[in-house]
Amino acid sequence: MAISAPPRQPPRTPSAEPLHGGQAVLVAESSLLLGALTVATVVIAAIVLVVMVRSIGGPSYRATIEDIIPVGSSQVAVEIQVTNLGDSPAAPICQVHMSSAASAYTGESTIKADRPVPAGSSARYSVLVAVTTDGATRVGYSASGVGCR
Repeated sequence: MAISAPPRQPPRTPSAEPLHGGQAVLVAESSLLLGALTVATVVIAAIVLVVMVRSIGGPSYRATIEDIIPVGSSQVAVEIQVTNLGDSPAAPICQVHMSSAASAYTGESTIKADRPVPAGSSARYSVLVAVTTDGATRVGYSASGVGCR
């Protein structure tokens, strides 16, 4: 004797029931409002984060190598220009890296400003950089650089 089970009904989902009257409009408006609030919260949080990171990072600078003059066969005098991009006076510390095109001749030096550079202003500094293997005449602008903090 075989026992037969009643036919299974498909599971009911919330969308399977029709909404009555203004309920559909209310659900759509609530979802749209919730999405807009989420986007606004994320944008505000991102703006706050950017402002906090910029204030923690301290002053920022733009630095360029203006001139390279060989001094003997193993040193170069390097003139740099530093612009304070921050909102307050600050004394930069700059790392000067000199190199030939194939990096066969290199040298580095650090210079610390003895006076603060006013916000939005520029200052010029000179530093003597020792270059490896008597390569003072081999280093140049294209493979060299300066960075300040």
